[in-house]
Amino acid sequence: ASSWYAAAADAYEGGHDLRDVVQALVGLVAASDDPAERQRARDRIAALLKTSGMVLTERERAVLA
Repeated sequence: ASSWYAAAADAYEGGHDLRDVVQALVGLVAASDDPAERQRARDRIAALLKTSGMVLTERERAVLA
């Protein structure tokens, strides 16, 4: 499942609503067993939130905790 979330995040970036990218990255963090992959996804989320001004929902924050 984590590879699907990663592919979705990559596919959505640049051409779709950034919210879709963030949701795919949150899913990747939740599904991945690879600590490095989870950290890369968290870093991408942080960068997207910083540049876009978006905020995570309470549920998304819980997934990332």
